[in-house]
Amino acid sequence: MAVHNSKHYQFKTNGNYEGYQTTVVIQGKTEKVTISTRRNFQVLYEVNSDNSSTPASSTVTFYNLSKETLSKFEKNDHLKLYTGPEPLFGLLSEGYITNIVPDVKDGQDHTTTITFTEAILAKKNVKVYSKFNGSKTVTKTVKVNGKSINYKKRQVKKVNLAFRKNTKASTIIKRVARDAGYQISLLDLKKDHVFKKGYTVTSKAMEVFASLAKACDTKFYQRRGQIVFESGTKPNPYHENLYFSDKTGLTSIPSHDDADSDGGDSWTFTAFENPQLMAGSVVHVKSPEARLNKLMQVTHVTHTHETGSYTMEVTVDG
Repeated sequence: MAVHNSKHYQFKTNGNYEGYQTTVVIQGKTEKVTISTRRNFQVLYEVNSDNSSTPASSTVTFYNLSKETLSKFEKNDHLKLYTGPEPLFGLLSEGYITNIVPDVKDGQDHTTTITFTEAILAKKNVKVYSKFNGSKTVTKTVKVNGKSINYKKRQVKKVNLAFRKNTKASTIIKRVARDAGYQISLLDLKKDHVFKKGYTVTSKAMEVFASLAKACDTKFYQRRGQIVFESGTKPNPYHENLYFSDKTGLTSIPSHDDADSDGGDSWTFTAFENPQLMAGSVVHVKSPEARLNKLMQVTHVTHTHETGSYTMEVTVDG
């Protein structure tokens, strides 16, 4: 990523990091289910965000839900998790439920833990096909009065989505995203590869995106469930000007990590929970103890709410 001097940007982090609230909204088949600390429910979570092509998996744990509430949601339902102190309260993550572990005893209480995979859709990775179906002739056999009679029948056959010669990768990405129902948050290709011999979609959407991103020398990942294609050439693609110091959210001295695969300068630190911060966010980190005062990009963050604390562990690169 191209990281420029922070003097060109106004970096600030508002909020007093007090009075946190968490709300989870699950869209069931018949109604929405809202579970919130504002209604005196206990809600814990561990939410991940990273810049890899594999969608992040996260968990949220509820205490003492009634059987009636538990009956209103199930696997593959869509979940949104909002959190933060009042000035920063907002959407942290969303995805589809992949697993539910209900009614686990925890002393006097019982817990329900939901695992969800980051996605803006309430469905799994899908494959897209041409809107024009093909057909094939198949032989069917029926028995009439004890005799087998064969007959031929035309059967509809799905046809792979194909693009003509000299189609650009950006065109394919937009079409596959539209047909599969994905939203693109950022489409910034380092190079818009041209497929001179054409291109045929033979895999599911996420695999197609990853393949096209590789052909375009571009980073591909999901961010709050939306699709991101990031060239690494823009200094601040999401315009999230976040500043971390010991006076603005930083709770540990940043530790220096080994150089990453791109030869970048990688650091890890902990801070008070801020739902604005996700993979791809650009932050200014200042820590005299670590001799660190520079603009960096988030590569991974784990947001955690445990009893009595809202924190996040952040890995940045610059």
